[in-house]
Amino acid sequence: DAVAGALASRVCAEAADPAAGLFDTGDAGALLPAASAGGDAAALRLLEGFGRLLARAVAHGAPLPLPLAPAACRYAMGQPLGLADVETFDTRCAAGMRAMALASSGETASAAAE
Repeated sequence: DAVAGALASRVCAEAADPAAGLFDTGDAGALLPAASAGGDAAALRLLEGFGRLLARAVAHGAPLPLPLAPAACRYAMGQPLGLADVETFDTRCAAGMRAMALASSGETASAAAE
């Protein structure tokens, strides 16, 4: 188990390395899969392998040393995401989405705050 744990830790460290291009860091410092990884076949294979490692760790109750964004975890489990999830990793995007939602509903930001 010590060897497997050391291997998992090494894989996590390499996957989280910005040079690998697999994850982006959100505003809160948590990791999200990088949008740019979607167009690269090699990166997709690495993400798939990492996903398998993550699934195995969850199945065995072995936490991985990786600060994954809660929104990414909820998405991976098939749970719906909301504006609060977006806000945890991209506050500017969430503010823009909130403004668009208010504009489409006819409310103003000051009316919504009341």
